[in-house]
Amino acid sequence: MLRSHSQSLVWPAVIDPKQAQAFAYLSQLERSQWMKPERLRRLQAAQLALRLRHAAATSAFFGPRLQGREIDQRTAFDVLGTLPVLTRADMQGSGDGIYCEPPKDHGTVKVLRTSGSTGQPVAVRCTAACFSLRGAATMRSLGWRGLDIRKSFAAIRASIKTGTVDNPLRYRGWGAHLSALFHTGPAIGLPINVPVSGQLEFLDRYKPAYLLTYPSNLRALVDNAPTRPAGLECVMTIGETLSDDLRADIQARWDVPLFDEYSSEEMGPIAAQCPHGNYHCTAEALVVEVLDDQGRPCQPGEIGRVVITDFANFATAMLRYEIRDYAEVGEPCACKRTLPVLKRIVGRERNLMQLRDGSRFWPQFGMRDPQATRLVKQYQIIQTSLDRLEMKVVADHPLTGDERTWITTLVRERLRHPFDVVIEQVEGEIPKGPNGKFHEFMCMVGA
Repeated sequence: MLRSHSQSLVWPAVIDPKQAQAFAYLSQLERSQWMKPERLRRLQAAQLALRLRHAAATSAFFGPRLQGREIDQRTAFDVLGTLPVLTRADMQGSGDGIYCEPPKDHGTVKVLRTSGSTGQPVAVRCTAACFSLRGAATMRSLGWRGLDIRKSFAAIRASIKTGTVDNPLRYRGWGAHLSALFHTGPAIGLPINVPVSGQLEFLDRYKPAYLLTYPSNLRALVDNAPTRPAGLECVMTIGETLSDDLRADIQARWDVPLFDEYSSEEMGPIAAQCPHGNYHCTAEALVVEVLDDQGRPCQPGEIGRVVITDFANFATAMLRYEIRDYAEVGEPCACKRTLPVLKRIVGRERNLMQLRDGSRFWPQFGMRDPQATRLVKQYQIIQTSLDRLEMKVVADHPLTGDERTWITTLVRERLRHPFDVVIEQVEGEIPKGPNGKFHEFMCMVGA
């Protein structure tokens, strides 16, 4: 039910003037997700043309690249396709040249800084209008999942800096846009650095209906709580690659739906899962390309690198930005939404293993096999050279020489390569990165 901004006019509700833009966006997004693909493409082209012309006129970085080009709805996608891919190094080296002076009716500008987990942090300026559109996209995806926003919600993530199990962070509602527009249930938060035992106590004590956290943290929770926490009805994940084995474990052990959102600090919500498991792209704000090694668009079933253009944010020229992720293109979804489909988000570029023959692949180490999970409670593997892996292991007892040999043999057999595997046993828990996220594997070759 809509929340009225007036105490004396509750129905029909008076929309909060500060949130009217987000509500107007949401109303349009609810319709545009069903548009015929041809019409959706035409509307994208019209908005993209405006964004390209604005970048040509106001961006010192893109101005020379777009100068003299005929840019209109008919040519917008062709012009975009001629631009070289924008890397993080390009953004860092551009100084202020990547930024644009947005139109005044786009509202105030806020600076977003990435976590720097890749070692190349960037700062993105974003307008209030773009923030409203991103908020509307997030609200729409919540609707896809059939959630009852009047129920309780809990988040465990790195952006939460305060709060304990005894005194968690308490929000006004489910989020600034959502709680200002709709009546929502209570929402609480807990920092990601609270030990897993404390997180499980938190879930047991407050019994939220919905939980939002990172896949790696969810993995730790389900490994330490083989039965579903009381009251939990659905889990949502963000920020990391969601593996098929984690999805299967959540289904088998907790028996709750699991939905993932693909997003980034720079771009906001990129794509979100519907109940059919496909990721639907936010086509009203972004052009999402999936490119093969030759820079050609991938077809359904093919995996390529993700390149994104934000045509709604007029404060930073994010044109063909290489986000360093890989994804698989999907077929049209059975849910009948016509938004572009990604079947799965495969992983980050730094999660690709490299071999001496030049081949690269996403590794499977066998540490989720039943025999391995009885021995290895947590692990992290870092490839430091083409022939060497450094492996951190958490176990409930000091590893014997035979156990170390068994782990090494299992890893080599799964990878089909005679790596030099150096095992370091860690007490308690392997530390997360500075952004609160955790990668089971990272390749540092050439980093």
